[in-house]
Amino acid sequence: MNIASRPSIPEFIPESAAFTAEQRSWLNGFFAGVLSLDGGIKLLSDRIVMMTNGPAAHIGEVLDVPLSRPRRRLELSANPTYLKCRQRVLEFLYERHSFVEAA
Repeated sequence: MNIASRPSIPEFIPESAAFTAEQRSWLNGFFAGVLSLDGGIKLLSDRIVMMTNGPAAHIGEVLDVPLSRPRRRLELSANPTYLKCRQRVLEFLYERHSFVEAA
């Protein structure tokens, strides 16, 4: 894959966060590669704390992840509980992101 066709890294850390551009870039890459949404829900999290945007960020929502352990990646891919958790996180991210863009 050449650089021109490489997919962009999602922005997990907003520009308004108290990080340099280099730190934001590194953190965005870290979250995208290591703690992806799917990996975070499927394998790591028992609870997800979702933050609002901006310098005055605060806890926007806390989502419990009621998936039993041990968790097996392939089995969870079609699990209704997993899918509901994933959908809620995506809704939160897009709703907050849209709100900031409209402001």
